[in-house]
Amino acid sequence: MLGVSLGGPGRALATSGGISGYSGKSGQDCSHCHGTTSGATLAIAGPTTLYVGTAAVYTLTLTGGFAKKGGIDVALQGAGATLSLSTSTGNKLLNGEVVHSAPGDFVGASLIYNVVVSPTSAGPLHLYAAGLSTRVMSADAGSTGKAELIVDVQVFDAGVPANQPPEVHLTSPADGAIVSAGTDVTLTALASDPEGALAKVEFYAGSVLLGGSTTPPYQLSWLHVPVGVYALTVKATDGKGASTLSAATVLTVVVTDTNQSPHAAILTPTTGSSLGVSRDVAVAVDATDPEGHLARVALFVDGTMFGVLDGAPYHFTLAGLSLGQHDLLAQAVDDLGASGDSAPVKLMISGVQPGSTDVAPLPGCGVVPGGGAAALLLAGLWLRSRAMKPRV
Repeated sequence: MLGVSLGGPGRALATSGGISGYSGKSGQDCSHCHGTTSGATLAIAGPTTLYVGTAAVYTLTLTGGFAKKGGIDVALQGAGATLSLSTSTGNKLLNGEVVHSAPGDFVGASLIYNVVVSPTSAGPLHLYAAGLSTRVMSADAGSTGKAELIVDVQVFDAGVPANQPPEVHLTSPADGAIVSAGTDVTLTALASDPEGALAKVEFYAGSVLLGGSTTPPYQLSWLHVPVGVYALTVKATDGKGASTLSAATVLTVVVTDTNQSPHAAILTPTTGSSLGVSRDVAVAVDATDPEGHLARVALFVDGTMFGVLDGAPYHFTLAGLSLGQHDLLAQAVDDLGASGDSAPVKLMISGVQPGSTDVAPLPGCGVVPGGGAAALLLAGLWLRSRAMKPRV
C-alpha cells in the first residue's frame, strides 16, 4: 500500500515510502486512500503447506491498472510466523508487515516483489496482500488501480512426517505473451508430486478459476479471451490436500485494428437428438463477442429465421415442428454487423415419443397398444398386403 499525504480536501497523494495497515487484514486496503478507477490484479506464488522452522519465499506479481509505478503491503494472521525480505531492494519491514520502501517500476506489464514467511507454530496461517498500480507517485486518487488477495496456508509441526507438496509450472503461454482479443488460448502445465499422489491441477486468471484437470496432459482451452491483462497461475494439489501455486505468467490481450467476428454455439439440443412430434423444443444458445459488443442472436430453422434476441439468455422455444429432420443454426451479430454462425444441429422429430412402447398408427388403424412383437407383426402384415397384387 502506498503511503499517503493529504494535498487538500478530497485529495490523497502517493508518497515514496510505504505504510502498514492496508493489506486488507483489518478490512482496509489501498482503495481506502486512493480509490479505484482502473482495475489491477495481484497473484501470489508459493507453497500452501509449511512446516515450523522452514521458511518459504512467496512471489507477488502485480499487473493491470496504469502499470507505471506501484507498491504493496503484505501482512500475516493466524499461526505464529514472521515476515522478512528476500531482498532489500524496493521494500522494507514496517510494524511486522512488508511494504514498499520506494516506488516500484513496472517491467513490461508487471511489478514483482518477493517476501519470506518463517512459521514458528503450527496452525492455519493467512497471508494478506494488497497492491497499487498508478501512473506516477504524485498522481491523485483518480489515477490508481488496486488489487487484493488472501492466501490460506497450513503450518505443521516439524516433527510430523512431511507430506511434500507438489511441484507445478505453467509452460504455455509464455510470460509476456500478447494475443488478439477473441483468441483461443491453450494453457499447459507440468505438475508432479514427490509421493506420486497428484490429485488435480487448476488454472487461474488472477483469482478466477478457469478450470482444471485430474489427468495428464494438464491443459485447458480458454475460449475467446476478452481484452485485458491477466496474471495466469496454475495450482497443483495432492491427495492429502497439500498444494502449490505456480509463479504468475502475464498474458496481455489487445484489440486489433480488424473487428473480430462474434461466436455462437447451440448448447441444446445436441445434433442427432430425436424428439416426439408433440413436444416443444427448447433451444439454448451461447454467444460471445471478442470486443464485448454483441448486438443480437438469431435462430434459423431449415434456413428460415425463427426469431431474434438482443440480450442474454439466448433461449428459444420451437413448437409444432413437423415430422422428419430439421436443421438448426444460430447466428451472432455484433454492433458493427460482423457475424458468426454456430455449427449446424440436426434434430429428428419422430411419430413416437421417446421411451414409448406404442407405435405410430397404421393407415386405417388405431395405435397398437403395448408395441413390441405384436406391433411389428401387424405392421409387417399390412406392408405385405400392400405389396400383393391380384393376378389377372
